[in-house]
Amino acid sequence: MALKRIRMDNKNRFEKHLPKKQDLSNMNFKEKMGYWYSRLRLRVRFYGRRLMPPVTKERIAEVQVQLRDSSTPDFDYFVLVLLSCMIATFGLLIDSAATIIGAMLVAPLMSPILGIGLASIRGDTTLLRDAGAALLRGALLAVMSYHFLFAGTVFGFVVSAALVTLTAVPPLGQR
Repeated sequence: MALKRIRMDNKNRFEKHLPKKQDLSNMNFKEKMGYWYSRLRLRVRFYGRRLMPPVTKERIAEVQVQLRDSSTPDFDYFVLVLLSCMIATFGLLIDSAATIIGAMLVAPLMSPILGIGLASIRGDTTLLRDAGAALLRGALLAVMSYHFLFAGTVFGFVVSAALVTLTAVPPLGQR
């Protein structure tokens, strides 16, 4: 019985915010659509708030602190950038799209990008500077390491091919 009364109280609380029932017969189409749209919007907001409880200020502060910490680079950040660059370089050399996508999953560059977004929303210049510097240093490290890995690999292929042709054993009939 008490549950039914709670449901009725919620319904009454919800219904009091709805537009008053009107005679829809003497309204034009635009007024009818506005009436039904406002009713639908209020219903969605009411039931949406019941399904998704509001986020507390403590949780918002906790997420912002975690994002600030992950936006500043540390040793692990640079190791993961190098690792993802190595995976992507070898994926390019073997022409494998799946390997390149795997390198994107390893790359930690999303945290500084989220930090830049948070800094631009909050107006936090320190976070913007730190996250921008982390993103720039990570991207430069990736480009430089790709250059050295790719150049070294290509140089190794060329040298090994040259050594094979220089030290090639003549066919058996020409000895």
